[in-house]
Amino acid sequence: MNSWIRSQKEEKIYIAVMNGQEWADTKECRNNLCVRPFSPSLRYCRMERKRDRLRIQMETPSRKSETKEFYYSIWIAGNLFVIVGEDDFLVKNMTEIMKKMDEKTKLEEQDEKWAAGYLSSLLEQWFKSILKDDLEFLQSVELEIAKLEEAVLKGKCPEFNARMLPVKKQIARFYRYYNQLVELSQELTELGEFSEKESKENWMNGFKERCSLLAGQTQIIREYMIQVQEVYQSEIEIRQNDVMKALTMVTTICFPLTLVAGWYGMNFKYMPEIYSRYGYPAVIFICVIIIIISLIIFKKKNFW
Repeated sequence: MNSWIRSQKEEKIYIAVMNGQEWADTKECRNNLCVRPFSPSLRYCRMERKRDRLRIQMETPSRKSETKEFYYSIWIAGNLFVIVGEDDFLVKNMTEIMKKMDEKTKLEEQDEKWAAGYLSSLLEQWFKSILKDDLEFLQSVELEIAKLEEAVLKGKCPEFNARMLPVKKQIARFYRYYNQLVELSQELTELGEFSEKESKENWMNGFKERCSLLAGQTQIIREYMIQVQEVYQSEIEIRQNDVMKALTMVTTICFPLTLVAGWYGMNFKYMPEIYSRYGYPAVIFICVIIIIISLIIFKKKNFW
């Protein structure tokens, strides 16, 4: 378990990041929070309020396509701020936030509501940090899709579906995640504890606007993926049309040749060409003329 203690005069704030087992073993902490235990089965972002205790359940999708998402909970009760989860990102992120908070605290004048303001700022920094590089990540996904589209147009993407499916699932998870954050920020704003001052109201509204922006950008990428799939389907249809066109040309050329072969394959007694010295060369000449005329017609009709 990683923990921090920050104090001002007689007030103290306790901050901790722990995993599920440490949470289960810390009875005193759970008794102070007095809410339901951490449950990784709640796989969505939501908020739960009970008296003066606040619980925020988070589901954060992974930026790596081979992994889906990780889950954690944020608990706030009085002067206690606890994050419960299994991912190493939680400890690393909180360590960086505490460094920023310590630098910020040195520059600000502390008032009688220092603890409430500190917890609000801590929650603000946490929410900002989880979205810090998301716009750049979405741009990289869009660039990957653009490269995939270019490969499709060049006919060099035989594994299109295998490459597109993981990206589609990942973007769908992020789209759901951002919309849940928009709803969560709305609930926190209505709660009132984070909008007492104008500055706090601004950060909560700013967080909501950023989530909406990211959700809109994700929706644009989803629509772009649909367009790329349509391009891929069009390329398949074009190749199928080319194959059908080639088969049609071969059939058209072979039909008169088959007619000639069938006509002279009857071998009736009184067919003059059967006993003619130039009958066989004449049939070959006729067949060649038929092929040449057919190719000229195809060329004029832009069949090839």
